Amino acid sequence: EPLNCTVHVRSDACEVWVGTQVLSRAQAAAARVTGLPPEKVTVHNHLLGGAFGRRLEIVEVETAVRIAKEVDGPVKVVWTREEDMLHGRYHPITQCKLTGAFDAANNLVGLHMRISGQSILASVRPEALQNGRDPATFQGLNPAGEFQFGYGIANLLIDHAMRNTHVPPGFWRG
Repeated sequence: EPLNCTVHVRSDACEVWVGTQVLSRAQAAAARVTGLPPEKVTVHNHLLGGAFGRRLEIVEVETAVRIAKEVDGPVKVVWTREEDMLHGRYHPITQCKLTGAFDAANNLVGLHMRISGQSILASVRPEALQNGRDPATFQGLNPAGEFQFGYGIANLLIDHAMRNTHVPPGFWRG
């Protein structure tokens, strides 16, 4: 379905109808734009699919509320697919180069894994970075713990260069 949001702003309350994965952020955004306290903002969530990660954003709520403040009665804003794609966030661009070393019996004895790419967290939750690193980039590659690299390679080096471009990264949309 196309990205859309319906809003009715009154002097004492605001109602928002939107498909979102982040109700609290949608409510907070409407409260911020209207100047109303959050308890005066009601968000009616529609359980819809097909936005390919776009339902994590609240830009459509902010835009629709700004427009609805200027008119009497409810306002429905619908984005075209072209507008949606132009302003979306996309799956991070990441590249990985592997260089390996083998012994005489063709056993892997050394591996250098160099990852270069964007970070979703640097864009949407920079406070979640750990020592300047995006832990999501290293899922399955950590030396120990829940996301441990599960192979025993005697000489292993995994490094990362975060390269964030002008295209904002996000979840799911490819």
